[in-house]
Amino acid sequence: GEMTTSVDGTPFGKRLSESLLQLTQHPLTSVNVGTWWLEDKNGNPKHFVKKWNQVVSEEISNKTLFHDFFYLPLAEIDEPRFKPEGIDGWVALTDRAAYKTVLVGPKFLLGIPFINQTEYISSEGIERDVGKTDDVTQKIIKVMKAHEPEPLLFLVSAGRSAKIIISDLISRQDNIHSFIDTGASLDGWAGVHSRDYNNPATYCGKVLKRDPERKDYWMKKGVCP
Repeated sequence: GEMTTSVDGTPFGKRLSESLLQLTQHPLTSVNVGTWWLEDKNGNPKHFVKKWNQVVSEEISNKTLFHDFFYLPLAEIDEPRFKPEGIDGWVALTDRAAYKTVLVGPKFLLGIPFINQTEYISSEGIERDVGKTDDVTQKIIKVMKAHEPEPLLFLVSAGRSAKIIISDLISRQDNIHSFIDTGASLDGWAGVHSRDYNNPATYCGKVLKRDPERKDYWMKKGVCP
């Protein structure tokens, strides 16, 4: 979606394209791209290949490491294959670091137990709207200033607008904060089946199999039977 929108010629698309390029060049960002989506099930290139080439020039791709997956590992309970490599997931790391978390996303994400947010900022209705996207960015800056000099972790679930928000904020010279574009990866934990990969029933099954005693820690109340 980001690749297509970034070359659609709209003001929002232009901002998104600029943000994607800034993020790939920033030394403190990691850009995760599911490049397998650029091919069909037989390995043949789809139309997204053209869009990808429009967004990522040869010069940038030669200077940038692209990880071939969509989201940072959330927890062992979701992606156990990372544990043998010493990767616990960002939930455990956040707990150990005692990071204060700010949730930027739709209201239905409120109440996910493992997200103990200090602040909440709504991202509803901002996608494809430059003005509303910038308004959310300004709200985040106010939260940053209110918590100075403490670093915060921002979980941003704001569709395509997330790339613009994070790019603008991480480029600030005074930035000491961390940002994760959580996309739709949190939806299933809140009981919302918004993508083929975030079925709440599947998540409930993982929890009951791998960590049944902490079901109420992982899943929003009322999601699992």
